[in-house]
Amino acid sequence: MKYVVTGMNVTRKSFDLDSNLEGYETKINSDGTLFYRDEVIDTETNELFKDCESVWEVEDVYESFWNRINYDSYDSVMSDGYVNVGIVKVLNVTPFDSNQESKEVSKEVSNIVTLDLLKIVTSQGKISFSTKHNPELVDKWLLDKEGYHFEDDVDDWDEYEQEVSIDYTDVDKGKGDDDCPHDEEIQKWIDGQK
Repeated sequence: MKYVVTGMNVTRKSFDLDSNLEGYETKINSDGTLFYRDEVIDTETNELFKDCESVWEVEDVYESFWNRINYDSYDSVMSDGYVNVGIVKVLNVTPFDSNQESKEVSKEVSNIVTLDLLKIVTSQGKISFSTKHNPELVDKWLLDKEGYHFEDDVDDWDEYEQEVSIDYTDVDKGKGDDDCPHDEEIQKWIDGQK
């Protein structure tokens, strides 16, 4: 069975070991409305939810899972390990309508994708210098030097091949906003994979 889980994030505002927790805040969209996300849960394919037989059980497992992994270093100083800075609260669980496209269900979902890009540029620079030493000895001397030794002597560097690759990718689920500049391109790619 598939369910649509609608949830929100609540963050503890502050934590001080010498005092109690003080307040909570929720994520707000740019238009001032409450930020929430919809996620489709399939109890037949998702091992975590395989024993769920009702909306209540899906809600319990969903909150339990996210609230247990959303703790941070504050837990290491708490004897019972309870404090979690990021809290997930389920607002609604409804059976998934099989006629409904999953992209319609998840249209409110926005994630932050962070990429570390690596750009390799091949540059070439020339220098010339005069010497009164034997060219064979100069060649041997040059073999003993590193290229950076002469780098400051180059007046003009010519850039050639540029290679840009993705070095690292990180995704923060449900933490994005309404500005999704690559969604159309991503959707075209998804459609092309079918």
